[in-house]
Amino acid sequence: MMKKQSINKVLLSIILVLLAANIVMLYFLIKPNGSKHHFDEERTSEDSGMSAVLRKKVGFTEKQIADYMSLRKENRPNIRSQFSQLRTAKENFYNTLYQKTGDTTLNSLADSIALHQKLLDLSMRNYFQVVRQLCTPDQIPQMDSLLKRINSRMIGKPRKNNSTSVKK
Repeated sequence: MMKKQSINKVLLSIILVLLAANIVMLYFLIKPNGSKHHFDEERTSEDSGMSAVLRKKVGFTEKQIADYMSLRKENRPNIRSQFSQLRTAKENFYNTLYQKTGDTTLNSLADSIALHQKLLDLSMRNYFQVVRQLCTPDQIPQMDSLLKRINSRMIGKPRKNNSTSVKK
């Protein structure tokens, strides 16, 4: 009987540690936007976000910035809509945790996520390609460097010591 009680205490301790870790992780995922870094640039109403980065890091002229802002204004509703559709598809998929769902339905919902992700990735790639075409030949190396940083943030950097081989 004593062994069962000590095992229960150990299991309860593990659960509490995991709960605390989840709370901390959740905090970092939803903390206020003010703590996010936007390419280490301060945002102002006139010169915000990507336009400031394009001006400072790539060397965009005022005409290039105007062309970029026009392109952004044109594409932003579509991109936002695609993010929203992807988010909804993922919510629908993960909401199946709370109900009995067949494999066919799960696969259909997973395929929906895949389709929305594909469409979003194609749109983002095309958008970045058009933005890149705004560059002069001298600006291309700086733009390519910037796009590599953006892509690595979108994809997610691999963790250190993350080996794909399994040790036995």
